[in-house]
Amino acid sequence: MNKIVTAIFVTLAALMIVLVIAIPVYFYFNVELPSQIAYGRALGSKVTMLYDAGGIYDFYNRTKELRIAMEAEFAGLDTTTVHADWRPWNQVPENTVAENIRWVGSFEERCKYNYEDMLAIKNGSKTILTPYGAWEQQTIEGMRNESKRAGGVVWATYGAWYQVHQPYCFWLHNALWYFGWFDLLWGLCLILAIIFGFLSLVTLGI
Repeated sequence: MNKIVTAIFVTLAALMIVLVIAIPVYFYFNVELPSQIAYGRALGSKVTMLYDAGGIYDFYNRTKELRIAMEAEFAGLDTTTVHADWRPWNQVPENTVAENIRWVGSFEERCKYNYEDMLAIKNGSKTILTPYGAWEQQTIEGMRNESKRAGGVVWATYGAWYQVHQPYCFWLHNALWYFGWFDLLWGLCLILAIIFGFLSLVTLGI
């Protein structure tokens, strides 16, 4: 009889250990990683290229590409009601996709202005007091700092994209993990593994 009880406890302990390992592995490879790849292809890679832009025209061109991609990803939706955050107290106008796209469009215009200035300086129709190299570097750094300010160029679109295109991953992050349900499930499996392991040793008389 003790052997049967021990076998049951050992089996249950092993099952809990498998779940402790399998739960995070499963969610990472089947939910988290595919969602990250999909976001990277849709918007993430464009954001990275924007941050890494090495020239004034690059900033203008890549900001334009990002704006077009953002508009395409939310085409057909009322972007004034699509928020970055699911929590009601954070659903304010500044956290909507519409406001995010508007800001990127405004940033695109500033980049375009700098690009036109660069062309004017090079063709001699505009003069500057500092050396061109210093002006160019200062302008690039200014655009880079602006693009990363206050959460970056996709402060609202990032969360909203997951909500619209990857709702499973979005709600796992914002419901299970936010409220600690995922940690609770994982911790419960770990505690049960320890308990069943201890009981199996007790039934063996160890």
